[in-house]
Amino acid sequence: QMAETTQKRAAEAELDADEAVQYDRQIRLWGTEAQQRFRAARVLVIGAKGLAAEVTKNIVLAGVRSLTLMDDAAVCLEDLGAQFFLTEEDIGKNRATSSIKRIQELNARVAVEADTESIRSKPDAFYQNFDVIVCTAHPLGELVHIGELCHAHNIAFFAGDIFGFFGFFFADLGAHHFIEESRTRKQGDTEDTVTLSKSSLTFPSLRTALAAAPPTTPPPPPLLEAVLALSYAPSGPVTADFLVKKGVAADLADRLVGSSTFELSPVAAIVGGILAAEILKALSKRDKPVHNFFFYDGVETYGVTALLGVETQVAKPAAAAITLDLDSD
Repeated sequence: QMAETTQKRAAEAELDADEAVQYDRQIRLWGTEAQQRFRAARVLVIGAKGLAAEVTKNIVLAGVRSLTLMDDAAVCLEDLGAQFFLTEEDIGKNRATSSIKRIQELNARVAVEADTESIRSKPDAFYQNFDVIVCTAHPLGELVHIGELCHAHNIAFFAGDIFGFFGFFFADLGAHHFIEESRTRKQGDTEDTVTLSKSSLTFPSLRTALAAAPPTTPPPPPLLEAVLALSYAPSGPVTADFLVKKGVAADLADRLVGSSTFELSPVAAIVGGILAAEILKALSKRDKPVHNFFFYDGVETYGVTALLGVETQVAKPAAAAITLDLDSD
């Protein structure tokens, strides 16, 4: 039902001439239909720290219908390192309300509002008002709670966090249908054949993904255990012994403990940028999404994906082949 309502709003979200000019570059990239889907999307971002700032910046610039930023915490000095919507004058004030003025300046067409309540204070019906929910900087138990609710109501759910040099995000798009584009050119031809294929993927909830036995082929990346161990960790400094007891290799545990309690701006920019792209990809229904975890190691400077909780299921019915002459004016 949620998906049907979103599709109806997208069909009714006609772009006016000014919008067509403002979003011209991304319309050329994704198409008018995808922009209409952005225009209809109601997004909730929970947690107003550095990762959320990167995500919020990109999806507001893309032109979603509305953005609600929810956080019940006050701004502290450490927030200023990665959360670029905040200033020293905001210290002691609510993080969400202190951010929305500068967020709104990015795009006047997007309805931006703050919510200063906590996750647990909201009734389940509140979350059903959104098409996409992004939960950041919260304990794993709260991520699982919101993830189960989203999975039950067909709401796109993303969760993520930054731990110093390391970060991750998780995606649950339910039964997700999308279009993939491939290009081929035969030897001697001057034209590319562009093939559009309808595909689908099934996503498990976060609870299901975490409860599943890790795959053996390919084996899960070491960062999986490390990041999840940090997500389970109590507030305050994390010790290497705690991480080792959670199954993290000793050398990796030593690298994690030094920076696990704060966000680094470059790491937030990388993980947040990729996460925002995945949100827009999900809304546009174009291209294959990350399925279903992404992990980033800022020390070794690499990112890796992992699939937990379900085997890959991609259906590809008959494709529609379109021939484009890229050399023509």
